[in-house]
Amino acid sequence: MDTSVATHAPETPSLWRPFAWRGLAFAVVYLLGVAGLSSGVGVRGLDLAGSGFAERAYYALGLFVLGGLDIGTPVGGPLYGRVLLWTAYFVAPIITASALIETAARLIRPLSFRLRPLDGHVVVAGAGRLARLYARKLRDRGSRRTLVVVDRDPSHPSVVQLRDLYRAVIVGGDITSDDVLRGLRLDRAHRVLLITARVCETFNGHEFAAVNLVREHLLRRFHSTPHRDLVILAGFGRFGQTVLHQLQQHALGSFGHVVIIDEDAAMNARIFGEEPGFSDDYEHAVVDGDLLDPEL
Repeated sequence: MDTSVATHAPETPSLWRPFAWRGLAFAVVYLLGVAGLSSGVGVRGLDLAGSGFAERAYYALGLFVLGGLDIGTPVGGPLYGRVLLWTAYFVAPIITASALIETAARLIRPLSFRLRPLDGHVVVAGAGRLARLYARKLRDRGSRRTLVVVDRDPSHPSVVQLRDLYRAVIVGGDITSDDVLRGLRLDRAHRVLLITARVCETFNGHEFAAVNLVREHLLRRFHSTPHRDLVILAGFGRFGQTVLHQLQQHALGSFGHVVIIDEDAAMNARIFGEEPGFSDDYEHAVVDGDLLDPEL
């Protein structure tokens, strides 16, 4: 399944966006601190009178250290200078603390924070042959979109190949998990491909046809007759055995005798007798022979 979730996402994911915003905030607050100290505002624990720009810049940088440099609170100087310096006093530690909290969170929940900057990425669920083919075609086209591959076994050779050859970001987990889905930022993805089918359910055409025959035709016939009917199965291969199995499940009591005719009727009857087995509700007879034989 190929679902385009965000078709106008930029080609290159904004991996550096959080760092750019934090760097901009750091620069603005740092300049506020330098401007406040340069405006003539003093601090209670330090005499900055006659200090040069480098010294004031150093103490402004110290505002980002948790706990500060213990230089004291702003005092004196113009009002705007004190406002600037007080702003730096409060905001600088917040910026530092947010960086520390995010770093700790990355270590605790690496998936969500590792994928958080993604924008315009491609999510592939599964690492089978189709996933590798898609990754190769994606890179052959020169696309630099971030490729995120979700697989339950990150150490599987096919997963490692996607990581090493096609620069895929590997996410270990189940694509049906709510936690994994929340971390994939699907609302910002350029494309999502679900190609995880490794186990398939075999469609039994014989069973489907037998169920339809019994429920839509034979049951109606049985219900329209007052006596228990005679059933003749001309052929007792997979389909014939499936028909009898469905009759035993849905029509017991409606037929009283079953005649099985097949070139290998006895052998097939022995197989059926072992699994699922003949019911004791009716009598059955087995005849080996060719259906095209006039004498039969």
